Amino acid sequence: MIDLQRLRTARGVDLTAWPPRYDPAYLPSDKEEFWLPELECAGEAERNEIVFGKLKNQIRYAWERSPFYRRRWQEAGVSPDTLKSLDDLARFPVIQKSEMRVAQETNPPFGDLLCIEAEEISRIHGTSGTTGRPVVFGIGRDDWDRVANAHARIMWAAGIRPHDRIIICSFFSLYVGSWGALIGGERIRAAMFPFGAGIAGQTARAVEWALTVRPTAFYGTPSYALRFAEVARDEGVNPRDFGLRILFFSGEPGAGIPSTKRLIEETFGGACIDMGSMAEMTPWMTNG
Repeated sequence: MIDLQRLRTARGVDLTAWPPRYDPAYLPSDKEEFWLPELECAGEAERNEIVFGKLKNQIRYAWERSPFYRRRWQEAGVSPDTLKSLDDLARFPVIQKSEMRVAQETNPPFGDLLCIEAEEISRIHGTSGTTGRPVVFGIGRDDWDRVANAHARIMWAAGIRPHDRIIICSFFSLYVGSWGALIGGERIRAAMFPFGAGIAGQTARAVEWALTVRPTAFYGTPSYALRFAEVARDEGVNPRDFGLRILFFSGEPGAGIPSTKRLIEETFGGACIDMGSMAEMTPWMTNG
């Protein structure tokens, strides 16, 4: 059994509260491989116990606060009391994005999905809307801090440390990915270089700046990393000369495809690491 009291005192993670609380002062030593070894190295039974406890708390939290989820679960004949084991999760309905859109069209802008009061929202993000009306997310200040902790933990597992200098080459917009990488790196206390992307001529400037600032890690999409390398070569720069030791990605497939992963690693001489999930599942690094 995982000692939750020790987690709270040694790692600053309070899982006895819901939502969980995190001590912003906590940071592993550079030599520690894992952010939370008690959880990340736990056996299957211990891990499932923690997952089940979190799941029960989250489902009850949403049931009590979100009319959308309570209504949807009542229609399916389930409730927090239905969840007696992890296997019972299969009885809960899968929520489709189309349902979220209908809820928000009926009661704009957030629908009846929120689990916090509207005045508690500190950030508004959303989907791109490429397949239909964008879905709007209202994120509370405390949840933004939890997003930072979750991303820091996954980025730490990727090998990123406080001594790193991370260049972010992706859009800073409604897209959550860039922001997650930024706040995760800030939580680790790495030096963040939020360069962005999307403006004409910006890639050439990014090449110039990367030679000046000398980042050790790169975040963006796999296709943009290869475009970054192409522009560097046009400028007479070998992409390996940047000295990037870690390149981590989300936003599109590629970094997890063996041929693309190999091409990125051979191009830059650094490790290519695939991350991400979907904006509706923020923190997005759930597949890290």
